[in-house]
Amino acid sequence: MAIGKHAAPQRGGSSAQRAGAPQQTVRMRRASSAAPTSRPATMGYQTASARLRGEGSRAPQGRSPRAALIAVAVILAVVCVVYGAGVWFFSGHFFPRTTLGGLDVSLQDAGTVAADLDERLSSYQLEVSGDGFAWTLTAADAGLDVDHSSFASSALADNNAWAWPIEVFLAHDETNEGAGSLDEDGLAQAVEAQVAAFNEGRTASTDASIAYNEASGSFAVVSEVQGDQLDAQAVLSAVTEALLNMDPTLELTEAELAKPARLSTDPELASAVTEANALLGTNLSLTMGGATVATVDSGVVAGWITLDENYQATVSQDAVTAWVSQLADQLDTVGTTRTYTRADGKQITVSGGTYGWTSDEAALVQSLVDAVSNKQTGELAVPTKQTAVTYTALGQSDWGAYVDIDLTEQHARYYDAQGNLLWESGIITGNPNNGNPTPEGIYKLNNKARDQTLIGATDPATGEPEYESPVSYWMPFVDNLIGLHDASWQRTANFSNPQAYLSVGSHGCVNLPSDKAAALYDIIQIGDCVIVHS
Repeated sequence: MAIGKHAAPQRGGSSAQRAGAPQQTVRMRRASSAAPTSRPATMGYQTASARLRGEGSRAPQGRSPRAALIAVAVILAVVCVVYGAGVWFFSGHFFPRTTLGGLDVSLQDAGTVAADLDERLSSYQLEVSGDGFAWTLTAADAGLDVDHSSFASSALADNNAWAWPIEVFLAHDETNEGAGSLDEDGLAQAVEAQVAAFNEGRTASTDASIAYNEASGSFAVVSEVQGDQLDAQAVLSAVTEALLNMDPTLELTEAELAKPARLSTDPELASAVTEANALLGTNLSLTMGGATVATVDSGVVAGWITLDENYQATVSQDAVTAWVSQLADQLDTVGTTRTYTRADGKQITVSGGTYGWTSDEAALVQSLVDAVSNKQTGELAVPTKQTAVTYTALGQSDWGAYVDIDLTEQHARYYDAQGNLLWESGIITGNPNNGNPTPEGIYKLNNKARDQTLIGATDPATGEPEYESPVSYWMPFVDNLIGLHDASWQRTANFSNPQAYLSVGSHGCVNLPSDKAAALYDIIQIGDCVIVHS
């Protein structure tokens, strides 16, 4: 009966019994857990925390890595899609901030850019300027032809599409990818003409060099000079590049100026100075006929020193030869015009003839080269091929005793070296009407001979000489063809008639009365001067 009244507790009690614990104890725990004030609240929290550390905590740890991996995968997929799209786009389009031929072609494809450049070429012109230089050049003027399709394609090929995430933030200038052509010859001529006109009146650049300093008596380096003329080749190069790039303007700078090729800092110049100074030291007085006619010192020698392609200093024989040639023009008197006053006061000017000084230029050149090599000092006689009696200034008399033959007066006079009149006579000279004038000029007596026969040229009609004239006194002064001689066939009265030569004149010789010819023959000397003048 008791068991029936407590059926429910028995079901619960059987559970407790299966657990091995007294029923009362179990009830107390349940009652305690239901009363919130019977224990501190933290105990419930601790129990929950303990559960969190138990089996229930394993479920959240399994779900979190999968979610993260999914999120990362999604992000990577998006990045790959965006990156791939960028690679695809920039394989066919220019990066932002890209210029081509002066145009902004950002984000454009090659075809669009080529079309824009073709349109631009039709009206293209290049404005060249700088430091007063101004020139406008059209595409037609330069013969400019640009393959803009190739131009744009080549430029686009430079795109590194795979690096587009970086490249989009950089600036790009693809102008140098031009594929144009020019009328090179025509453009070169046009540039040269423009530069030549511009350079007129402007200062040319000069290389550093060495030069002789008169004050110091030695060689020294002379600094280069930077001028303000343009270098045509440099301008042509800059203009060509600008045209092919289709730049609208070109500003010339110092880079296009003609520059010195050698600077004063070149060590070869310092070495050349040392070598050149080692060649100085010669000091000579050149003499002719006992008179000093020139001086050769360091200043003169400096003009003979030249530098070869390796900047080695040497004495140039060509330079010495040129100097000697100029000196000979001042020293040689044969054939030159000379003026003198005859003892009777008549002033005479005469040129031509064979009398006077003739220097031996080749011998003098070698003498001077040797003198410089040996640093010779003192006097050096000028070698000569022909001499006169004295040496004076060019244009003055350089003879001693002489015969003065006056064609106008038809009178001859012989003077000694002091100007004293020793002999004179009326004469009959060549007849110019017959084509036989006595040649004017200054000569020397070539010979003296007795009892000669003067034979004329052969007459082609007869085959015989035109004349055969025996003479007792023969004194030739033009080779052995024309001279002074006695002329017994002339009438005595003709020698006192200044007009007789026009009718009974000689074949060019100077006819004398026999006694006068004999007297002159006795006193004149071979080598004496014979002057024939009007």
